[in-house]
Amino acid sequence: GNALAETIGMYDILGNANFYSNVNADLENVYTMTTIGSTASIVEQFKSKNFKKIFLAFGENELNNGNSAEFKTNYRKLIEKIKEYQPNVNIYLISIPPVTAEASDANINGVSMSRIRSYNKQIKTLAVEEDLYFIDSIDALGDNKDFLPNGVSNDGVNLNKAAVIDLLYYASKESYIPTRADLAADAEKEDEEDIEVEEDVLDTSEEKSANKPKETPKQENTEDSSTVN
Repeated sequence: GNALAETIGMYDILGNANFYSNVNADLENVYTMTTIGSTASIVEQFKSKNFKKIFLAFGENELNNGNSAEFKTNYRKLIEKIKEYQPNVNIYLISIPPVTAEASDANINGVSMSRIRSYNKQIKTLAVEEDLYFIDSIDALGDNKDFLPNGVSNDGVNLNKAAVIDLLYYASKESYIPTRADLAADAEKEDEEDIEVEEDVLDTSEEKSANKPKETPKQENTEDSSTVN
């Protein structure tokens, strides 16, 4: 669907795989958008032959919209159409890859780690509900804070060849069909991380309060005061 698929195809990383991609493709225009060398839309090309596996990579171009619920609805529509064309295929949902801390802070076109996590949560939920394979790109490529490390992307967003190879190797070993128990575990982890953030904020606030210089109490000027008996 996006630049990830374009990169895989450009470097011929998967050999004889078929690629139906366009860097401008999203879940709404994929029914009309064509690819180089074909007059059929990307979706219609799924009828061209029988496939054993189909990998879908959508989300980057939808981040700017900011509506993850609508994204999920549109993604489900595409999945149902593919199942109609390919009833026996195994479908793999590639979650949106992480971006660098700098790219996340810049938040250009809605590309931030907070929004990526929100959209990826919807992708994983879809995998559960539709019984599909899930590929966790953040787990594959993210650092200990989930950001994309520097040096594997020219712009902090689009992966270079080495990073794409790492992601595909991860996919070959770690892709799985998630369950509702996995979603519950994710939710519990998010709650724990939220608590840790709150504690960090509290600790910082207390530290600032402790280091704040104490004000010297004002002394009354007794020379100008008088006492009435």
